[in-house]
Amino acid sequence: GSDKNIIKVPREAVETQGEQNYLWVINNGRCFKRRVDIEEEQGGCFLIGKGINQGECIALRGIKNLKENDKVYVINGGAN
Repeated sequence: GSDKNIIKVPREAVETQGEQNYLWVINNGRCFKRRVDIEEEQGGCFLIGKGINQGECIALRGIKNLKENDKVYVINGGAN
């Protein structure tokens, strides 16, 4: 009964710094760090309530090596 847009992402996609949580969003072959709000944890995933929109591409692996505006290559993008 909620009107919130909740996005489910794997735990390993979320980078935590102090009290803040981030996802690396990929846009036009470049990655950008974006703050997100985690609503809850469900198994090996986080439910994100704010900061990411459905359909946006995020980095799932190697996030600890990324820097803002790094060029990235999407492998298997959009596949389920």
